[in-house]
Amino acid sequence: MRNEIGLMEDNLRDVLGKQLHLEVEGHGVYDYDAVDLFDVDGRTYLFCLRVSEGREGFLMTFDDLGDGWYTLRDITDNDEWERALLHSDWETKTSVVHR
Repeated sequence: MRNEIGLMEDNLRDVLGKQLHLEVEGHGVYDYDAVDLFDVDGRTYLFCLRVSEGREGFLMTFDDLGDGWYTLRDITDNDEWERALLHSDWETKTSVVHR
């Protein structure tokens, strides 16, 4: 797993608008803006856009560790990736999405 970020938030919506440094496999590390949170089947996902002209997308998920602690991480399961991508509304935000 390339990206795994521990954080403590009383409200996950507070992550929106923050900038993250994320690794895109085979390409390098880039800055991304957290722009959208959404839930699918009880799991929360974060959609980010690269801070660049192309504004490429990046889709991640949260593991709830309890007591306001979370791990923001890459989506490794292919079925989960497809399900999250389907619900992300990515086509209205960008033309490319990484994981």
